[in-house]
Formats: sequence, C-alpha cells, structure tokens
Amino acid sequence: MEKSDLTSGIKTWLEVFLKKRYSSDMVVLDVIITESNLSKLANSYVKSMANYSSWEFKPDVIGILKHRLSGAIRLAIVNRTTSSTSLKEIGELHTYAKVLDAEFAILISTNGPSNEVNLLLLDQPIRDRLLQYNPSKSMFLATWDINKNEIAQNSVLPLEYRNKL
Repeated sequence: MEKSDLTSGIKTWLEVFLKKRYSSDMVVLDVIITESNLSKLANSYVKSMANYSSWEFKPDVIGILKHRLSGAIRLAIVNRTTSSTSLKEIGELHTYAKVLDAEFAILISTNGPSNEVNLLLLDQPIRDRLLQYNPSKSMFLATWDINKNEIAQNSVLPLEYRNKL
C-alpha cells in the first residue's frame, strides 16, 4: 500500500472516529494531512495554541478539537508506517504527544508491531514508559486493515485500550 493511500484512509477514519468518540465533549473542527511542520501550518486554530511556533515537527495526520465548555483547542495526532512498528516510531510519536499534550495519539502500521516491540509491551512498567505521555493518557498502536480501509479492531495495543477505539 502506498503511504499516500494509507494517509488518506487514516484521515477519513480519524474524522469518523473523533466525531463518534468526542462529540459529547468536543467539536471536531478539522482533520488535516500535514504537509509541513505544525509551526508553519496556515491554520488559525493551531496558531491560537500556546507555543505553536516552536512545534518544528510534523505528525502525519492531526485532528483539531474544540472543547464545548472551555473553548480550549486540543489536538489528536496520528502517525503511520508501511512497515512494522519499531521503537523509533513509538519514540517519535511519544515525543509529539508529550509536547502537544495531545488529546489522543495513535501509531498505525500496515504490518503491526515488530517482534522487539511485542516483547517490550508484555512488561507493564516498560509498556507504560513507552506509551504513556501524560499520567492519564497513553498512546495506542494499531494495524491498518488494507481490505477494510480501517483499523483492525483486534490489533489495538495495549489490549486494555481496545474498547476505546
């Protein structure tokens, strides 16, 4: 699968997911395939966020949410890979999610996690250090089902978070 096709499919999936999952608390303002660093995005919502000018990185897809009560702008971020998920990709998304204090972060792969990652995820303390970017938030790993053009529900890791997707 081409990365551009995967990215388009993820964008469509993310729009539906965010509207379904967050509609009671937040309004989905936009879902964007990022072509440049977040600091250079011509998006007024992103520009209204504190410290946006220092965000010299580019998640593959972002969802922009607005909290219904407070009006706070929040970001949901997705990175994707057409190979097996490695520690490098996990570390990259973990850093992005921590800097942004993302509302939601997921790493999607067409091949699932590498054997190295699977072994590390078996150990709870290591899994928490790898995936938790906030005391109450953890990023997810998932495999993309090419035939259905969506996340394979039984692939979501950690297992205890499958019901959140």
